[in-house]
This record gives sequence, C-alpha cells and structure tokens, in this order.
Amino acid sequence: MQVGRLKEIWRYPVKSLGGGTVDSAFVHDTGIAGDRGWTTVDTRTGDMCSAKRAPGLLNLSARYLREPKAEVSYKDDVPPVLIGFPDGRELEGVDQQSAAMSEFLGFPVQLHPLEPPENKEHYRMASPPSEEQFARMLGIKPGDDSLDMGEYDPKLLEFLMEYSAIPGTYYDAFPLHMITTAALEHMRDVSSEDYDVRRFRPNLVIETVPDVTGLAEFDWTGKGLKIGDVQLKIESRTLRCSMPSRAQECFGLKQNPLIAKSLHQTTNRFLGVNLTVQKGGMIYAGSAIELVS
Repeated sequence: MQVGRLKEIWRYPVKSLGGGTVDSAFVHDTGIAGDRGWTTVDTRTGDMCSAKRAPGLLNLSARYLREPKAEVSYKDDVPPVLIGFPDGRELEGVDQQSAAMSEFLGFPVQLHPLEPPENKEHYRMASPPSEEQFARMLGIKPGDDSLDMGEYDPKLLEFLMEYSAIPGTYYDAFPLHMITTAALEHMRDVSSEDYDVRRFRPNLVIETVPDVTGLAEFDWTGKGLKIGDVQLKIESRTLRCSMPSRAQECFGLKQNPLIAKSLHQTTNRFLGVNLTVQKGGMIYAGSAIELVS
C-alpha cells in the first residue's frame, strides 16, 4: 500500500549539530552514508557529547566539504566538515573548529571522526548518567508519569546506559528516524504549537497521502517500508527527550517548552518512528513509499 512519497532526506554530518537535506543518499546497514560521521568529545571526561548533555550544540550547523563515500568510513576517511556558528562564522580545520566550539559551549571539546566498532572504549561512557540525570535529560519532572519503554529491547536499553552510541556509529540507538507530515500536522492542530520538522531531526520525512492522517505511523511498527529497492523495518515509536523544545539558532528556532509539554500530554512523549535497514541501496527524494507486511 502506498502511504506517501519521500519528501525530504536529512543528513547530519556531526552528531547533535544542524544538518541539511540531500536529493539522494545511499542507505547501508548503519543508516544514511555520511550521517553523523563526526562527534564532539568532552576532553575532561573523554565522553561523547550530545545535545542531551550539551544543548548548545543544537545552535551550530555542519556540512561536508566533499561528499562521503557510499560505504561506511572511519577516521581519516571521513570527509572534513564546515562548522557554522550563530554569528555567521563558518570554520574549517579540526583544531580551529574544536577551539571555537569549546569557547562557544563553555567547556573543552574535540571534534572527532567516526571510530570503527572494534574501538569500544571510544564509545564507552566514563561517567554514565544517574537515573536523576537521565530523567532530567528527557525533561521529566518530579510527579510526571513514568516512561513507557515497553517496546524497546531491554538489552539495548541496558547497553545504552554504558555506551554513548552503538559502536561503529554515532546515532543513539537506531540507524534511521522517520516522521510523517500527517503526524506533524496532527500535533500542530492539537497543540497550536510550532511543530517545525527540524526540531525533531528525522532522516526521512514522508509526505503522506490524504487518507493517511494523525499518528498513523504508530500503527506501522513491526511492518516494512519500501523505497525503490531499499527495504526498511519500523521497529518502534521514537521516544522524545527535551531536545525538540530547545532553541536551534542555526535554523532560527526559538526555545519552546510547550512542544515537550504537548508531546507529554498527547502521545506520552512519542513522535515519529525508529527504523532498521533490511536491504540497502540508493534512495531519492520524491520516491513513492510503500508500506508492506
């Protein structure tokens, strides 16, 4: 059944920084080629940074100076990036970028390319968050309902309390994140808030057909999506932290705590879905999206 078309393909060269759309992309087992090819490391602890711990990262942007290869690249094979700052500066060179990012964030960081999965110590957290810190990062306040984590693999959750990311990647838990225009429109209608797609950092945005409405993708979990020859599986709904409410100066988005509040009230903090890759290949913006069993 056709459920829409691929409206946008988003790629984020640096974890937690703003990215941009591309007309086409190669999809492999770990997601879109070049997606999150870099991260920032807190040099005080050696831990990988993310916007959950360092929300200032959301105000910066990144783009590649040359196109990544289709296959996964590590270390020196990851193409260099240009880092954009809210004051209009665009900086090249890892050392210069790291120094400027450290000054901007207020603590020392180092820009770091993707490490191979064998280097598990790079991904292991020196200081895993406590339950209180984890709740704070998700925007959970005392007295709020507990998180509904039932659809997530407990082994995966346990693993992510020890590691910043799946080794060999810089994404949090799943290689791809997708959101539909129907879901965004639904949330705008029920909340009257700014549900700009850029707040939610999807890889894939589906423009749904007219008879697909509301939070339809929540009912698609366990099913597949076909985009040309590429086959994806919808694993779970995406649990949202406080990040969508944060300011993103790179996109001109202001802080809006009512985004998180409306998600809590309407969907128990879920929006969009997580995907894994069953069969890779090229995808193109404008392609038809088919929902399959």
